[in-house]
Amino acid sequence: MSHFMAQTDSGLDRALDELRQRLGLGEDQETDLLHRLAALASWVIRQAEAGRPIEAQEVLDQLEADPNQQLMTRLQLDDEQVRRLAEVLDRGYSPTPALRRLLASLVDPEHRPPDPKWS
Repeated sequence: MSHFMAQTDSGLDRALDELRQRLGLGEDQETDLLHRLAALASWVIRQAEAGRPIEAQEVLDQLEADPNQQLMTRLQLDDEQVRRLAEVLDRGYSPTPALRRLLASLVDPEHRPPDPKWS
């Protein structure tokens, strides 16, 4: 197993800690955070290499201009909402026959997804 250690400054530490909190990761999940960030960066690079425009630059510019801007907000449920959500989740889910067929086709080794169409 490889081990990675990085020298960070207080600004980067704050940014990483904020991202970790926004993603709902615990204090001991820095590796999970870095894994997610690396996966995202890899996806962006692959899109750019494929000639697809990356339209996040405007968002990045806005965040650099105002680092306190929120991209996501944490969902806060009161006790009644938690009880109702638990009740719904406890009922379980029974997909329709059509959805069952569709899901079964996805695990078929002969199944090939359609080619994506980029605008």
